Amino acid sequence: MTTEYMAQQVADVFAPVSGLLFQSASNALVLANNRVGDLVSQGDTGLLSRTMRGDFRAQLTGQELHGFRIEGNPARNGELYLRHWETGFLLRFLKESRRTYPGGVPIAGYNSARREWWSQPLQAPIPGLEYPTDREVKLLLLWDLVNAASIEQGIVMRVVHPTAPGRYGSSVPLDLNVELNASGGMWDQLQFVGDDDLADFFPDEEIGDGEQEAI
Repeated sequence: MTTEYMAQQVADVFAPVSGLLFQSASNALVLANNRVGDLVSQGDTGLLSRTMRGDFRAQLTGQELHGFRIEGNPARNGELYLRHWETGFLLRFLKESRRTYPGGVPIAGYNSARREWWSQPLQAPIPGLEYPTDREVKLLLLWDLVNAASIEQGIVMRVVHPTAPGRYGSSVPLDLNVELNASGGMWDQLQFVGDDDLADFFPDEEIGDGEQEAI
């Protein structure tokens, strides 16, 4: 009941803004590739993802976000959050890496703040009651390429809630997995439809202890 209710909540709050998120993220990806694609091909791993986050932030700034607000410190490796004030959803925007992490969801690493984020219990409010003003539900907003060979084919995005920090070589456990589309709401399928070979386009990014707050 809790997972189903929360999944519907996520779908409802993203419905009016998902089109903008997909368009802005796709534009940001193209801009980032134009800026740093050559450097990435020379071995500067992670630069494209970090640059894309900065361009995504710029694309969203000043737009009508339907209850969401941009947060995070760009100086901390392009850190980017989206907060929905009415529901208390706080989403960390990250790139999936299916080759490095089984299932695609990045692990928390050794950073204590990330480990706490990945481990927060999922607590749904009682239907019909107002949300407490200090409610904060920490989620991950993950993106990936539809096709590793062509950024023009666009991206996929999903919202997940991990239940543990995870460890290398194993899938991060989840109790919520909501796939988004550009027209709003959820897709029917429960399995992620991203490309298994995305690491060919986006090199792996290492998680530092404190220095890298977001993948």
